[in-house]
Amino acid sequence: MGVYPDIFSIIRRENYIIDESQEKQSDYQDIKKKLLVSIKEIVWNKKAYSLSVQQNVQEIIAEIDKTTSAKIMADKLYHLYKITGRHSEKDKLLLEASMRNFTQRIAQLIGISSHTHLHLIELTDILEDQTLDIQSFHAQVAISIHKPTQHQQEDMFSLACETYYNSLKRYKTLKEPFLTFAKQIQQLC
Repeated sequence: MGVYPDIFSIIRRENYIIDESQEKQSDYQDIKKKLLVSIKEIVWNKKAYSLSVQQNVQEIIAEIDKTTSAKIMADKLYHLYKITGRHSEKDKLLLEASMRNFTQRIAQLIGISSHTHLHLIELTDILEDQTLDIQSFHAQVAISIHKPTQHQQEDMFSLACETYYNSLKRYKTLKEPFLTFAKQIQQLC
């Protein structure tokens, strides 16, 4: 949280994580379909499956070549690279193991997406709450300016400051730009 300059950047990053996770899930589902096609090809054509399966495996390797997931990289090294096209049962087992790894990775991505989505909801709530606090303060100050006497204006302004500071007690920390706003209001009050 300390890396980003403001709450808007944090929210933007959380949205990016969710979008990226969903995109990878979709890509990995497509890869699983290719793996299933290859498995079925081996089952149907035990003798003449080599070329089409090898082609599918090479396409999958090319698709995951720049992945950052250790699980997928390990799968490429320990399963996909070992498919030779010479032993149908061994190749089928390697493809099935690869499918399990992609299924596990999809489950991890769903978990990441869900956790991030919950965090995003919390951040959005914080943003809305802190925005409403600032808007309320500004509205109270605007009302205090239109009071007929100086004493009434000072009372309303003091009430606006007190209300704002009481609202800040709900938060453990403030993120920018609300931290700057709180400092400015403190100087003003």
